[in-house]
Amino acid sequence: EEDCTSDSPSVGTWSVLECGDNILSPELGEECDSNLGTNETFYCRNNCKLVQNQCGDGVVYDDEECDYDSGVNTFKDTTIDPDTNRCVQNGESGTPCTVEHTVCGDNIKTDNEQCEEKGDGSGDILPDNKNDDSYCDDDCKLQPIIDCSVGIRFMFE
Repeated sequence: EEDCTSDSPSVGTWSVLECGDNILSPELGEECDSNLGTNETFYCRNNCKLVQNQCGDGVVYDDEECDYDSGVNTFKDTTIDPDTNRCVQNGESGTPCTVEHTVCGDNIKTDNEQCEEKGDGSGDILPDNKNDDSYCDDDCKLQPIIDCSVGIRFMFE
């Protein structure tokens, strides 16, 4: 005779263990499941394998303020202005990404600026402008130099 008062599950309550069910199942090869088994250094991928948080992999982990990939900055705080801030890795490999405020006009061209004045008084800009066909505006954006003499007819010709 079966004892139906035990703590064993009743018919119809069995579930299949799988990645993403919030149950850490090492017998299935899971190193983590959702946030189970993670810490500040490791992140759980959607295949339930642990990977080390990497600044620059394009994923903003819990311990990061931002991340970047292929020149695109992604900020955890969506109110951060990407024109005046960028995402950087401070320290050695494996450290989390942090937000760095950038300043247009500080003579240092950063990845969120199209240009920056060299600061040597020459009026030259970074990157080097070999053709002199543009200038760096006050927002560190390249602007074309317009030649106003082209197409102008003088009144007394």
